[in-house]
Amino acid sequence: MAASQKQMLAFGSGAPLRMGYEARGEVKDFIQRLHSDRRTKLVLATTGAGSRVLAWLLNEPGASSTILEGIVPYNRRALENLLRPALPDVVAGTVNQEISALMAEACYARGQEYLREGSTVNSGSAPEYRLLGVGATAAISTTPERKGTNRFWVSVATKEGIHSYGSVLGKGTRTRAEEDELVSRAILFALEGSLQEGRGSDRLITIGLDVVEKLEHQEGSRNPGTLIAKFLKGETRLDSVLIDKDGVTATEYMRFQGLVLPGSFNPLHIGHQKLFEAAKRLSGERQAAYELAVVNADKGRLSVDETLRRVEQFRGESQVILTTKPLFVEKMNILPGCCFVSGYDTAVRILNPAYYAGGSEEMIHQLSEKANVGSRIFVAGRIEQLGNGESKFLTLRDIDIPNELNRMFVEIPEALFREDISSSQIRAQGREVDT
Repeated sequence: MAASQKQMLAFGSGAPLRMGYEARGEVKDFIQRLHSDRRTKLVLATTGAGSRVLAWLLNEPGASSTILEGIVPYNRRALENLLRPALPDVVAGTVNQEISALMAEACYARGQEYLREGSTVNSGSAPEYRLLGVGATAAISTTPERKGTNRFWVSVATKEGIHSYGSVLGKGTRTRAEEDELVSRAILFALEGSLQEGRGSDRLITIGLDVVEKLEHQEGSRNPGTLIAKFLKGETRLDSVLIDKDGVTATEYMRFQGLVLPGSFNPLHIGHQKLFEAAKRLSGERQAAYELAVVNADKGRLSVDETLRRVEQFRGESQVILTTKPLFVEKMNILPGCCFVSGYDTAVRILNPAYYAGGSEEMIHQLSEKANVGSRIFVAGRIEQLGNGESKFLTLRDIDIPNELNRMFVEIPEALFREDISSSQIRAQGREVDT
């Protein structure tokens, strides 16, 4: 690390506190440069320490252009709320790279929502922003003295990937205020490193030799192939992966709220696309995505190559969510509050008490819970051949729905969507090989 780098976070043993809540020197210079680039947008969350970085950022002119949101989820419940939909066994309050990375991913997802909403409100094409989600978690000096080590982790999520930095702080070498400033400076160091695709500029960091020598750096990729391979091997923490419409970026942290069309998409065909558009118009949802389960109850888990082949169909078409949940109710569990699209036969299975251990009572209870958080199921009809050349178009009205669940199911009118085609028919015609 260059000598001039040992300025930004310079706290040797016994070093006096250099700044309060007003940025000065190299910190002020960096923040002014950050705010001068109107493309850069930032959502930041910090817990345990580092909150003064928000004061530094907000006190400089131009902050309203850069800062979308600043969060200090100090309470355990507040941090858990931020980290949803992370799995329940994520321990809020734990200071490690995984928590800071999840916080950064959550902030990045929130920033995407805010920018998407802004582009909806403002007419014309949305500008090209450079979004950063920052998560910092720390354990610093306190009274009574903590049993474990004083330490921090800072992660920055960008479109390309995620960078994380962490270190142990020697006990008794700094005051709590100095450690808080140190973590705040580390956040800025990580920010500049991500903006410059490096480890921060020569002007931005030293933390005292005891910290510098132990500074860890980890990187994570948003490349769909890399993340899908990890996902299929069970090496990710979450139950889903979201791949953007551009097909080149992916994240295992999803904060998706919108319309979901599940399917195997082998292949994706015009019927899926027309149903997707009809359901979007009917639901009024601003976001929509296809959902592909990589696990099939009968055929097992898809291979990486096969998953990538199916995902490639959505490039330029839509976002696609990969899950490990083949059952419809399981999909609803990991995507709470979302609206779903189903065909007639799937709706019949969803409402079949035989699929629930507790029969009708359990079915009504489970689905009512989903409805209470806003989930709806939009049901498309299908043609039924009756013999003798006759047929009937089956719709939601042909399904017996308990009164308690009527609010959950919405019919997609035949006039809005009817497409008598299936993936199996397409494969039978030789237009796609079923692997």
